[in-house]
Amino acid sequence: MKIQELLEDRRDFLKTRYMPLIATKLASFLIPANIQREIQHSQGNNLPEQIFSWLESRDPTKKKIYLQWILTCAVDRGVPFEDFEYLPTTLAEYDNRKRKNQLPPEAKDINQIKTPSALDVLLRDEANKQATASDRETQAAMRESKLIYQDEDWLIVTPTTEKAAQFWGRPTEWCTAYGDSQGRWPDRTCKFRDYNNFGPLVIIINQRDPQERYQWQARTEQYMDRDDKQIKPGKILRVLPVRAVASLVLYFPELALPYLSDTSIDIQMSLIKDDPTMIRYLNNPASEVQMAAVEQDPLSITRIRRPKNAVQLYAISKYPWLISRIKNPSQQARDLAIRLGHKT
Repeated sequence: MKIQELLEDRRDFLKTRYMPLIATKLASFLIPANIQREIQHSQGNNLPEQIFSWLESRDPTKKKIYLQWILTCAVDRGVPFEDFEYLPTTLAEYDNRKRKNQLPPEAKDINQIKTPSALDVLLRDEANKQATASDRETQAAMRESKLIYQDEDWLIVTPTTEKAAQFWGRPTEWCTAYGDSQGRWPDRTCKFRDYNNFGPLVIIINQRDPQERYQWQARTEQYMDRDDKQIKPGKILRVLPVRAVASLVLYFPELALPYLSDTSIDIQMSLIKDDPTMIRYLNNPASEVQMAAVEQDPLSITRIRRPKNAVQLYAISKYPWLISRIKNPSQQARDLAIRLGHKT
């Protein structure tokens, strides 16, 4: 017998059993006006059939595996109909947690739960327990990671332990998250140590949408999305705010900057704000960025590959001897150094 036929037979069995009970208890049902209107638009030739159809619609599963429990609550136990209004959402969450083994053993049999309200309480308690456990795990992972950047939208960390790498990679396909009991591949061997030997792993997480996360290790040219598919590193950097990119560059300048093909002036300025010598990592810093770095520290001109003429003149006005440290200085810069007493 086909599955669909079995389902229809089960539905017919429940309908045969409960239709007479519904008919005899019509007067005792407490049905709010808004639900009465929904029932009137439900399938059926009469009111008992429409009530049965409406109760059946409260089960969000394709196979209607919770229909008998719903009928038991409504008809046998006399649960008010208003308690079933939002039941599809509640049952969907219950079913999801049950499939993921996120329920205590006694709650896996829904028949042990007497009412939709009791089901709400159960799920709320489990959510609170999970949130508390998740908070503890997050705090532990943070202690075992180096924080690169964090705001309301983005988190950038470098895990220092296998456990932290597994936690940050839990919803991904990354091999550095293998072996985590709550991850996608609990039976596989974690590869964190193999990759960490080549240098730090950078994990970037969208805190508004935690499913969006990236893992980056420039030395092995691994730039992965959550599905472990290679992406261009510039794509990662372009979605981040300026301050996040600047923080990333400050920690890993030799890794990040080569992939910033169009480094904005805002990022350049953020990079040199606290340390003007960081300008050495910019291939072609803008004129205003060059001047800002030299104004903070004239010696930083030695870190600029091709300083603009105005930048040369400013640096030499402060320290004439810098003329000897500038590659291919302009004639104006040479003349200024001589006027200020520097002997070439």
